[in-house]
Amino acid sequence: MAGNLNGVYTFGFQRFGVFNMKHAFHDQLRRLYPSWRGANVLALGDGMADLTAATDACASMSNCYVKGVKFLGAPSVAQLDRQLGVFVENLPVLVDYAASFRVCMAAS
Repeated sequence: MAGNLNGVYTFGFQRFGVFNMKHAFHDQLRRLYPSWRGANVLALGDGMADLTAATDACASMSNCYVKGVKFLGAPSVAQLDRQLGVFVENLPVLVDYAASFRVCMAAS
């Protein structure tokens, strides 16, 4: 799924909480995929709320794999660069994996 939910919900998720984040994800998925047949949803964030909201939003949808990647909170520029590099390098494997999962980036 491509899209920036912060652009749709302009106040940002931190003010809404997990419950509204879940609904934001669900609304956006239904808008992007009106005739739902399943999808891979990549949830990226620096907090567990992002991943939980994506998982909860897809819970009632069949054939939906939520692949959550938790980045470090408040990383240095070097750490963020490294995290993004690891993510991009492994993106084909993440997309091809036929199940939901969550992984957390480690500081390096």
